[in-house]
Amino acid sequence: METRDRIIQAASDELADFGISKFRVRRVAKEAGTSVALLYSYFRDRDDVIAAAVINRYRLNLDEAVSLICAPLPGVTTTDGLRSALRQMITGAMDSRLQILRTERNQCLAFAEHNAVAAAGMNEIRSKESMRFYELVQPLEAKGLLSPSMSARSFARIWLALLSLNTFSGDHQLSLDAAEWRQAMELLADASVKGSPTS
Repeated sequence: METRDRIIQAASDELADFGISKFRVRRVAKEAGTSVALLYSYFRDRDDVIAAAVINRYRLNLDEAVSLICAPLPGVTTTDGLRSALRQMITGAMDSRLQILRTERNQCLAFAEHNAVAAAGMNEIRSKESMRFYELVQPLEAKGLLSPSMSARSFARIWLALLSLNTFSGDHQLSLDAAEWRQAMELLADASVKGSPTS
């Protein structure tokens, strides 16, 4: 592993263990097996090191989240199969691991609001992961499984966005508990697939 990659990995671990407020460059350098001086030959300052760590954690996080979300899609060949896959995706979106990933992503996003390097890196990652999801959805359109009013691009945008968000819990007019969220998502699932459910 290259020195820069070792530093980024160590910085990612530091970020996970201590957060931004207690992030220490000296610990990162020690963990990466390098000196602080050499570390700063790769990065401008502490914020630059943190930005690299945030981008790395975001990449790993979003890769895992998209993998979990879209796992049921490959191999779908029928409308009933797509309905079943969507219900599996809805169930998966409620999994505690995805909830943890959402919280971690929110922390990365909060840092990126004030750091242009992190924001640009995360935007590139979102673009790649969105394309990966879209490429899984394109065959569904080609097989005629999507509702006539739903293109592969629309389907991918809607489902990736909805499955990546937290449920709308809280004390407001649009709040949903888990059961209501699931019911709304299942109605959307049925509307996204060509024809009526056979159940």
